[in-house]
Amino acid sequence: VGYASANRGIAVESSSWMTLFLVMMPVDAVLIKHLINTTGLSQWGLVLYQNLVASTLGVLCIFTMELSSIESRSLAVSTLRDGGFWTVFPVVLSAVLGVSLSYFQMSVRKVVSSTAFMVLGVSNKLLALLINQLAMQANRSLNSIGSVFLSILGAVCFQQTVKGKGLSQAPKASSGGSSSNSSKSSDAGNVKAYVAMFTGLVWAAYLNLSEHL
Repeated sequence: VGYASANRGIAVESSSWMTLFLVMMPVDAVLIKHLINTTGLSQWGLVLYQNLVASTLGVLCIFTMELSSIESRSLAVSTLRDGGFWTVFPVVLSAVLGVSLSYFQMSVRKVVSSTAFMVLGVSNKLLALLINQLAMQANRSLNSIGSVFLSILGAVCFQQTVKGKGLSQAPKASSGGSSSNSSKSSDAGNVKAYVAMFTGLVWAAYLNLSEHL
């Protein structure tokens, strides 16, 4: 809030989207952590699974929203075909960086708690914001930079208040009756997680449609 007020101010035009983000962000963190601990997929298996789901939804959104007409699709194809190296290279580079980001993200999520990963992610964004403030032409006032430092300090202090270990390894496999009970609870957790994520997607689709109708 302090950073936004020191730069361009705050304009809340859709409290519904803001509420959706605040609700789904922790759900996303807990869901991914749960899937990592229970699916049994390898590191690259998790990466391929994540990118397959994301790319499927991305392609669907592209062809229904951005390239909905024949003319726009023809223009996109001709641009990629005739643009040469400097047109194709950024596309390939973004794909490689996306896969690399997924790999290191899954590696970190596997060994830290969902809360620790959320704090780490927010802190990284604030560090990028700080670099932007210091290295580029931006508002370098005391209020602007001080707000970023205060946010980073708040993230560090919050992580120190988390009880238990910051590192959270996947649960060890057990045998006998406890194994069957663990399997049942895991299945129930998977159903709840998917219901929560599906609810979020439906919510987002409703907000998007209501804004365009």
